[in-house]
Amino acid sequence: MAFMKPRVPSISDNQVTTAKFADDAVTLAKMASGTDGNIITYDTSGNPAVAATGSSGQRLQSGGAGVAPTMATVSLTATWVLLETVTASGAGTATFSASTMFDGTYDRICIHADGWHTDVDERDLYLTVSDDGGSSYESANYDWHVVRCQNTASYGATAGSSTSAIQINDSQGNAANESAYYQIWMSQPDHTAHHKLFWWTGCGVSSSNEHKSMEGVGAWLGGVGAINRVRFSQQGGNITCVFRAWGLKDS
Repeated sequence: MAFMKPRVPSISDNQVTTAKFADDAVTLAKMASGTDGNIITYDTSGNPAVAATGSSGQRLQSGGAGVAPTMATVSLTATWVLLETVTASGAGTATFSASTMFDGTYDRICIHADGWHTDVDERDLYLTVSDDGGSSYESANYDWHVVRCQNTASYGATAGSSTSAIQINDSQGNAANESAYYQIWMSQPDHTAHHKLFWWTGCGVSSSNEHKSMEGVGAWLGGVGAINRVRFSQQGGNITCVFRAWGLKDS
């Protein structure tokens, strides 16, 4: 007696409903091939679509409700950018010369002095500017004021007794564990209608192991032309420090 092979019923397309798929049953191998870098999304009709890969450096940008996202060049705002790093290792000076610090590319400039150390006790850090590309540095017409608060509960202020440079701090110690950290802000160095202003805040350790905070403001009053160099130096001895200049665009 011959046995007949059971007939397998066919399934029409409209019978393969969502409920018949187990969760996580569809693998990547079952998906249609696409273009490298495309991102699956939905179009304005709510149907599956892809956002095209775009170009290197572009970002996925939302178009808002009812608009499919696209890859686009996005202008980021309020982003700090590292402009220049100057490492002084037992050097007499540390000079910033990056063009983007001085040509108006960035609206605000902040210089970090990270771990300033002096090889001679009781030394101050000074700032001077140049308007001729560093061929010379201005040696007069500076004005500054430093306020000091230290852990012995004393409080003091030092005004610009010297106008040959802007004094950032007051009497830094030189022991191995005595270092200082400052943030020095600079106003529009490319501006040609006002004096060049600087303001700063930081902390350090004096030669008598007094921990102190320092705040100050200073200016070069010798002219209103653009400056294109900023130089740090000491009243004597050498600087060991990593200086970093950061720029911020408002738009």
